[in-house]
Amino acid sequence: MVNYGLIGLFLIVFNIFTLFLKIHPFDYWYNATNWLGFILFLDYLIYKKKGNSLLHNPILAVQTFILSIILWLVVDLYNFLLSQNWYYVNFPYPEFLFFMIIISEILPSIVESVEFANLYFPFKIKIRKINISKKIVFILFSLSMIFIFIVTFWELFELTVPILLVSLFLFSDSLNFLLKKKSFIGDLSNGNLTRLISSLIGGYIVGIYWELFNLKLVNWVYNIIPAFDYIFPYLNLSLLRIPSHIWIGCAIGYVGFYSMFLLIQNILKNNKEG
Repeated sequence: MVNYGLIGLFLIVFNIFTLFLKIHPFDYWYNATNWLGFILFLDYLIYKKKGNSLLHNPILAVQTFILSIILWLVVDLYNFLLSQNWYYVNFPYPEFLFFMIIISEILPSIVESVEFANLYFPFKIKIRKINISKKIVFILFSLSMIFIFIVTFWELFELTVPILLVSLFLFSDSLNFLLKKKSFIGDLSNGNLTRLISSLIGGYIVGIYWELFNLKLVNWVYNIIPAFDYIFPYLNLSLLRIPSHIWIGCAIGYVGFYSMFLLIQNILKNNKEG
């Protein structure tokens, strides 16, 4: 088998080289090719560890890239119409093609990062089992729908996207639990926090990796959240030009995306079995 992990690593190194030396046009396309290298490299490590991975299931891989486009278009729609938490600059021509390529790589990057963390950083954390009934899960599901309704029809500005991401997590994980598939709620009911903690680590891996490469040639710019000024003044601080609230919340949002991936995977499996 071709060691495509080395190809991914080469793409990462190549992109760092061309980015910092400003070799055109590679320096403008580094996001698309760098994220591809990230996906290839982690996927190879995952495959070597468990003998299976996202890219070794072509149908699932294609579905994941397509789902990534759909999910991010929804998030971006809320962002541009209601919140303006970020905006894009310096997109290379053709801008639409570049945009579609990079958003198609978001979910696969998250999936690879979370599954990599679950395999290589499985922190064994056990707590007392919590009795979580279906009634409670239905309440969580209902809350997710209420939150989505609120952010759609009320002007919450900078809070819109964070609440939307929490809603996606509650929505997908509740349904995963009700489908009797693996879910973070199910883990919590069993007193097992291992997968949740590892998944949050995976969220930070992909988040930090992306933001580190958002320094030299900025392709997306964040807005500070003034709505929190009087409650959490430290949110106006930034690290590597990234607002602190992005560092705080990015892993939660990414785990929500991963939960949506699991939900779609479970639904497709059920339809296939039916």
